[in-house]
Amino acid sequence: MVNQEFLFDPADLPPVVKYQKLFENLPKLDEHTAKTGRHPVSRNSLIKALSYKSLRRFSFLSDLTFELNNNPSVSQAIGFNPLAPAPSVERFSSFLHDTKNAELTRQHQQLVTALIEAGIITGKSISIDSCPIVVPLKENNLKTSIADRFDKTRRPAGDPDARMGVLIHYPTPFKKKIQYF
Repeated sequence: MVNQEFLFDPADLPPVVKYQKLFENLPKLDEHTAKTGRHPVSRNSLIKALSYKSLRRFSFLSDLTFELNNNPSVSQAIGFNPLAPAPSVERFSSFLHDTKNAELTRQHQQLVTALIEAGIITGKSISIDSCPIVVPLKENNLKTSIADRFDKTRRPAGDPDARMGVLIHYPTPFKKKIQYF
């Protein structure tokens, strides 16, 4: 990685400038104009707000609306009126429900393509993250009697894609707890 000298530390930027720089690179979503109903909220501002929620690791949409109502500089950087109340939780929920996955996937692909073209990532490596997913099957219920519960070659009838897994947990150092599912 090449060390670059900056005129100023990017961490010292005020939130308005920092988030405006971040959000100006997002691909635009198509805006839908409704003739009746509630006053429209920009779909691009809503996706920016949801990106901000992910960056700040807020668990709930109510945390996001609270932050936007109490931090007008971020609200302005996202594209909302800082003097007006932020969109409600129901508005964000409605946006997530009504937006097709294909639109968000297209936006994701455009961002990845832009990162590859800028040379920030190469797109030649694949990273896989795996975690155990316990499926609600009778094989996972220890109260049921199944003769070949731990047979790796047997596919459960409830979910043919499921396989036997192992979850290893270390409750204390040098003590291992193994759970099969």
